Amino acid sequence: MRLGRFLAVVAAVLLLAPAVAVAQSSIAGTVTDDTGGVLPGVTVEASSDVLIEGSRVVFTDGTGAYNIIDLRPGEYTVVFTLPGFGTLVRDQLILGADVTLPIDAVMSVGSVEETITVSGETPVVDVQQVQRIEVMTRETQEAIPTGRSMWSYALLIPGVKVHKPDVGGTAGVQQSEMMGRGLDASNTTIEVDGMMINTMISDGRYQAYLNPMLAAETSYTTSGQGAETQNGGLRINMIPNEGGNQFSGNWFTGFTPGNWQADNLGVAADGMSAANQFAYDQGLRNATGVSLIYDNNGAIGGPVFRDRLWFFSTGRWNGVNNEITNSVNPDGSQALDNNTIHSANVRLTWQMTQQHKISAMFDKVRKRRFSQHGTGTDLVTASSSWTSPHYDTGTAKWTGTLSNRMLAEFGFSLIYEDWDPGYYRYRDDGNLIFQTKPDPSALATCFETPCYPEVGSARHMAQMSPAMGGDPWYSQVANRDGRLGLLYGAKAGGENNNYTHRWAYQSALSYVNGSHSFKVGMNFTNGRNRHTSNSNGNLELRYDDGANPQGMLIQNSPISVGRLGWFNCDHPQ
Repeated sequence: MRLGRFLAVVAAVLLLAPAVAVAQSSIAGTVTDDTGGVLPGVTVEASSDVLIEGSRVVFTDGTGAYNIIDLRPGEYTVVFTLPGFGTLVRDQLILGADVTLPIDAVMSVGSVEETITVSGETPVVDVQQVQRIEVMTRETQEAIPTGRSMWSYALLIPGVKVHKPDVGGTAGVQQSEMMGRGLDASNTTIEVDGMMINTMISDGRYQAYLNPMLAAETSYTTSGQGAETQNGGLRINMIPNEGGNQFSGNWFTGFTPGNWQADNLGVAADGMSAANQFAYDQGLRNATGVSLIYDNNGAIGGPVFRDRLWFFSTGRWNGVNNEITNSVNPDGSQALDNNTIHSANVRLTWQMTQQHKISAMFDKVRKRRFSQHGTGTDLVTASSSWTSPHYDTGTAKWTGTLSNRMLAEFGFSLIYEDWDPGYYRYRDDGNLIFQTKPDPSALATCFETPCYPEVGSARHMAQMSPAMGGDPWYSQVANRDGRLGLLYGAKAGGENNNYTHRWAYQSALSYVNGSHSFKVGMNFTNGRNRHTSNSNGNLELRYDDGANPQGMLIQNSPISVGRLGWFNCDHPQ
């Protein structure tokens, strides 16, 4: 009885849902004659080069209303025909992502040969949706100087907050959290072609490094989320390029050398501001800056078989080298945080029949962070290097137009993000090699105070130097100076291995009847998140001003944590 009441309520809500409760974009409106009377049975055909089937046909209902759903963004021509009335053509209509374009038509009595064409009058206000959606086209994204990342674009949208800015691409290789509607980033939903691709990192806060040329348009829904979105925060949906019946391509190259950035610290001998002089006196010797940023991004698409199978592929080579404050190389020059992201993407779209279409996409990212470290970190002994065995995103989707009123969809998506931050050191020949920190054979009991002597004292030097008879292990644990903000000896936290995999499934059935529609479906997602850590000797020694011991941090490692999750099983829409 409970199940029956629940289904009755769901059915009532769905039957009363307006026509906007459908996937992707649509064109809808009402057809009348020149006296204001409604016209049922009018043939409405929407055609565009972005549709692999070429056109989509529906008919007006008894109230003269129609709705063409599941359309790709692009330029459309809509033709209205009815025996005894002149043909009406609306062309040059620009349809954005995740919007409903209201196109009403007034038809006059006339012969079949008469045709009225109205061009270039695309409505700019969507009066059928309660959602607030901002659409950013590919042309807009390329025209505005940004870091060309998902979060740098999101920063331009009203109502969206990013937890750290990406100025000119300096943060393009480290993910930023995106938030909306006053909710944190765990409530933000990221989609490709309507399919969720949130990772399991920090409850979905961080996302993949997707190639910007992947998307033809990107929509940002900041309020009024539909029932198919499980979270109430920001929704970002990237509508991917699909190729076309003509071969086409695109290329972008960007470059920022270090000498384009000014030094806002200055040189002591040349005079400094009072604030900078104070910072210099406290030990600040150089500021964070850009050493090199480069971005090469290309795309190509076209037909494999005309009107049947299309392809679209992109590739990107992106590198960001940032100078780190108060961190130096062995030769005395300012140390760098070196990063590269190389990615490749391919998408296939197959029109099986006039009613059935399958699309599939796979994006592979190779990320390297060669010398990750922060302010005051000794590059030689305390930096780390990240590798990424798997940064993969994949989607597959079947869409079936069962009739001119019924649409069925089924989609699958996966998102893998594995990375292994390890610790490295320099060899005598200056090359960087991987290093495993040894654990101590035993820790001697402390019989005198301080247990860990002052930095620079004879006892401290004996511990740090095997040549003086000390234990070499002491020279390979992390030493942190809280007062001066320095880290040396070893990387804090040691080695971390992170493996996060997530799979998502969704299905939906939409029925459209003129100005009303209902939709029912299911979202199901599950995954696993495994994390292991192995600290450098399980110990971090802490000092102030390079001479005053303050304590130690003792860690319990190795640690291995595995987490399995299921979300939104049998989620009605």
